Amino acid sequence: METLTSRQIRWFSDGIHSIHRAESRTEVAEATMAAVETIIGGEHGYFFEFFPDGGMQLLVQRTGSALAAVLPALAAFHRQHPGVRFCIEDPVGGSSQVSDFLGTAAWHRTDIYQEFCRPLGIEENCGVDFRPTGLNKHAIVLNRGRRSFTGRDRLLFDLLRPHVTTALENVARRERIEAATDGKGILVGPEGRVLWMPESARRLLEGFFPEVSERRLPGEMLRWLRRQTEHWATADESAAAPPRPFHFIRAGHHLTVHCTAARQPGTWLLLPEEQGTPLHLHGLGLTRRQTEVLAWLVEGKANSEIAIILGMGAETVKTHIKQIYQRLGIENRAAAIALVHRRSHRGR
Repeated sequence: METLTSRQIRWFSDGIHSIHRAESRTEVAEATMAAVETIIGGEHGYFFEFFPDGGMQLLVQRTGSALAAVLPALAAFHRQHPGVRFCIEDPVGGSSQVSDFLGTAAWHRTDIYQEFCRPLGIEENCGVDFRPTGLNKHAIVLNRGRRSFTGRDRLLFDLLRPHVTTALENVARRERIEAATDGKGILVGPEGRVLWMPESARRLLEGFFPEVSERRLPGEMLRWLRRQTEHWATADESAAAPPRPFHFIRAGHHLTVHCTAARQPGTWLLLPEEQGTPLHLHGLGLTRRQTEVLAWLVEGKANSEIAIILGMGAETVKTHIKQIYQRLGIENRAAAIALVHRRSHRGR
């Protein structure tokens, strides 16, 4: 049974923290490459994304200027590589190395070896694939000039796999949320820990609270969130009122923060905005989910954006909108917006 040294465990822990702090795919790739270079090591390294048509792109590479001369060979012959075929074709995937599939003589007869690996002094490589849900497959590979990867190296690649996969999924989710909320959505995890806060949201909160942490909500917001999420966890679907927005006034400026459940269990999406008077959506006889959909509809969001924000399918959004129209006795979005704004003006 393979075991890790205390130093490898410390390096692995540091690498995992860096990977999960990444805010883009490139940052995930860079952090992963830095981690495997430290805890495993090799002369060259590559982080790939594979496309459904069999093509690929390099997100990170560690060959330097020497890569340019042989990059056309990599593009032409990468499908010959047994590790690439394993990543693309195997239904489960995992860590692998060339010697799992080919002996030395057979490996040397391949075009990918002769045209790409041999000029770079690569004799063996080892890596692992990542299969984030809803995204293209990715993989990281380390290369060496001799066949020297060990079972412990493979173990480290396999231990990294779920963390990098999750990091890629989180980045994609953040990108979708950012697009749907105009870059203002804050993703919050258990106990109010901030998982992601865009710069625009941080600047907005700084105008209302003296100290804003990138890892923790301000005290007033945290107490509000705990009350609302507790209500949400116990409320029946037939309850008309969703979690109430957070309102805060400082120096004549009004901050409103809306809260909805994010797709990942135990996480919450907060959308802060500065406005004069909040929209009045209570008392319309709608369910909690219908009220949430109506709130985003009034904000001008398309069905696809509402689906991302509320973590539901586009068809479910359509169903909720149809039911909203029936309950309110209206026929379209324009009528819904007009009705809500009339209620807002009466509540001033």
